[in-house]
Amino acid sequence: MSTSQLCQDQLLRIFANRLGNRPEHLARVAARQRGNKMNIVKVAYLATPYAHYPAGHEQAYVDACAIAGHLLQIGIFVYCPIAHSHGLAIHAEMGPDDMHVWAPLNAAMMSRCDYLIVAHMAGWESSSGIADEIVYFETCGKPVYDLCVKTLVLSERKLRYGTQK
Repeated sequence: MSTSQLCQDQLLRIFANRLGNRPEHLARVAARQRGNKMNIVKVAYLATPYAHYPAGHEQAYVDACAIAGHLLQIGIFVYCPIAHSHGLAIHAEMGPDDMHVWAPLNAAMMSRCDYLIVAHMAGWESSSGIADEIVYFETCGKPVYDLCVKTLVLSERKLRYGTQK
């Protein structure tokens, strides 16, 4: 076992002790990491509605966190701008809809994420943010998946733009 694999395993044990994570989940993550020759984890960008979510910003945040958490539990590493930024906006007294703040962060994260998951929550089809995220990922040739939030079933879309990598 290489030094980096030992460090990853040790880090996973530390997190398991601190956070009370289930050992079987961490074992799956560690096994996946060891099977990946370059130790590169694929990360999904989770698109969820926010600005015009029918139940409001706070519920959009709660629902996005729940979906991101369920995906993580089944082994999908995910970045979700709503789950990861809403708390920052509230506690740092930033404008949650101020795209001058959030657009550069979202663009940086989209460039780093390997694929897009579109959560089919209320309002997702009319979300201009989700539409822009889909176009970005498709243009870059990155896979786009639709997620049924009730069953957590993913289905891959056929790209309209670009060529899949």
